[in-house]
Amino acid sequence: LYDSEKKEFFSNTYQDALEITSLTGNISSKMGEPYLHLHITVADGSNRVLGGHLSRCIISVTGEISVISLNLPTSREPDMESGIQLLHFPDGTVLS
Repeated sequence: LYDSEKKEFFSNTYQDALEITSLTGNISSKMGEPYLHLHITVADGSNRVLGGHLSRCIISVTGEISVISLNLPTSREPDMESGIQLLHFPDGTVLS
């Protein structure tokens, strides 16, 4: 979760068995290295659903993940006003 007033991310760690119900995002580059910006939704056996940014996970059995290439060089650049890394496209388009 990003706190826009404090300009920092807060994270939680879950060690329960959870099922990935949705995983979306993009892969760009940041300082010449691959950069993943992923959002995940997971559910447990009690119908509890959690979601947010994914920074790390361990998949114990299977994870069916598809990646679609846009064939565009993209990069992440810092935005001083928001404090986050914005996605930049070759045509000058910037996404947050």
